[in-house]
Parts: sequence; structure tokens; C-alpha cells
Amino acid sequence: MENKKLYYQLSDSADVSNVVMELSGVMSWIEGDMEGFNHETDEPRQYIIEPIWLTDEEFDNLPEASI
Repeated sequence: MENKKLYYQLSDSADVSNVVMELSGVMSWIEGDMEGFNHETDEPRQYIIEPIWLTDEEFDNLPEASI
């Protein structure tokens, strides 16, 4: 693949839909969600992580690239 990098598209069962980032960002996002999670009162979340290949330019054109 010509100059493409592996990124990950994250969606969850709550408020995240198709956000693209590196794997470390995905893990940080999920860990942040789980910090305040209460197993007794909170609904469990389901995460979908899909690997995608993008060039730097393709990634830079995504809205989340500026986050």
C-alpha cells in the first residue's frame, strides 16, 4: 500500500460514531469512558473498532484530525 498507515474507526453504543484515530487514541478513549463506569448502575457499552488504511492526507482531511 502506498504510504498508507493503519488507523482505527471507533463507534460505541452511546455517543461515538465512526471516529478515526490511532490505536493508542482508541485505547485512551475507552479507558476514559471506563474510569467512571459503575457496574451496578450504568448500562454496558459495546465498542466497535474497525481497522482502516489512510494516507496522511486522507487522515488530515477528517474532522477528528484536528482534535
